[in-house]
Amino acid sequence: LGSFGFTVFAGEDAVCTLTSSMGAISGNTYIMPVKDATLNVTVNVPNVIDIENNYQSNSFVVTSYEGFEALASFVNSGKGTLSGKTVYMLHNIDMKSQKHTPIGVYTDDYSKSFSGTFVGNGFKVIALNVNDPNLDGAGLFGCSYNATFERIGIASGSVNAKNRAGGLTGYGDTCIFTACYNGADITTTGNECTIRLPDECAYAILFFKN
Repeated sequence: LGSFGFTVFAGEDAVCTLTSSMGAISGNTYIMPVKDATLNVTVNVPNVIDIENNYQSNSFVVTSYEGFEALASFVNSGKGTLSGKTVYMLHNIDMKSQKHTPIGVYTDDYSKSFSGTFVGNGFKVIALNVNDPNLDGAGLFGCSYNATFERIGIASGSVNAKNRAGGLTGYGDTCIFTACYNGADITTTGNECTIRLPDECAYAILFFKN
């Protein structure tokens, strides 16, 4: 196989630093010479683990299971919806089947929903685990409203809830999905909509009813 290029983006104002022991780097673009090459990425934007102390920022990065849990705690408690803000992934994140709290909780005024932009940069979430048969709104995100999701995949895992379950998001009201996919198993015990993204990269969201 030949080499290929890979570009990391973390916001207009972010400074990304790429380092690798092999391959060519030009700005934010890395030319990967072999499949087992390693790329290290650092950026000067806050990590969502410390979102409470940096909510004035317009850009954040998420790099771990703990980061997703911190984001869920912040949004679900009504401290902020991240409207007008963007969260970026810099690499694949293995959740290691640890119990995940979906990000965003449905309320009539969407005050506890995720309303920002999530940019996966082509990376994926591995081994997602949401298991609550009494939960309405389950997935990596529980409730999203006016949110945008770009180039993010749920590679594997399981989501088990009552209603409104999906790999990426349970409630996905007036959201935009670009090049997203789901590979997690989705099951519900209720009779409301289950949201599934196609197993292949797609530009639409599909709704199925149990």
